[in-house]
Amino acid sequence: MTTMFRLKSLAFSAGQPTPDTSRLDQWLFLMQHYGLPTRLLDWTENPLAACFFAAIAAATSAKPKSKYRDRQNMAVWMLHPIELNKLATKGMLDDFPNTWVQGPPLENFKIAFGTAGRDVIALPTGARVTYQPTQLPLAVQPSNIAVRVAVQRSCFTVHGTDKHDFETIFLRAPTAGAFLKKYLIPRVRGPYILDELERRGVADSTLFPDFEGLARELKRRFWIRS
Repeated sequence: MTTMFRLKSLAFSAGQPTPDTSRLDQWLFLMQHYGLPTRLLDWTENPLAACFFAAIAAATSAKPKSKYRDRQNMAVWMLHPIELNKLATKGMLDDFPNTWVQGPPLENFKIAFGTAGRDVIALPTGARVTYQPTQLPLAVQPSNIAVRVAVQRSCFTVHGTDKHDFETIFLRAPTAGAFLKKYLIPRVRGPYILDELERRGVADSTLFPDFEGLARELKRRFWIRS
């Protein structure tokens, strides 16, 4: 999918610039933004935005209740990115990095394009190293390839070689409490939370500042169901 998206996207860009071929991180952010399945998981630095996304998913999902992992509750997750990165890299990475500098984060992006662990990097010391992807996910700061990424205060985790979901990977780990917490909220509170958030200026049109976001907000405000 990543190969085909890069090959065909120029014809659909309507004259807008696309990332440089070498910027695999920006390509993956772009794919995630337009709904292609990727190795990325969306997070936000805005806790009210996190509440909105949890509540809107609970209020609008057409998935049968029998398919939910928890039928009664939705959840907001809190992540400490630096502590996660320390664990994933065995202490080698102790910050919240960008995604274009050579190192483990970029290697996790390269997995999606089949090029991880291939490049030999010359360090300033003269040593040569081949970075490898991590097994665990890493937290990264995104390039703001779209307005939505900026207004939603988006951040991402990019999965490593372990393909399991976050909950499976971490919740049973004894150290998970240092960087990952799950807050349960009853699903029935979803509509109330959405109303409260809208009064505080957090709604579809502020998180999705385009015609589509405005239309969704107005439909919900005036109780139109599609």
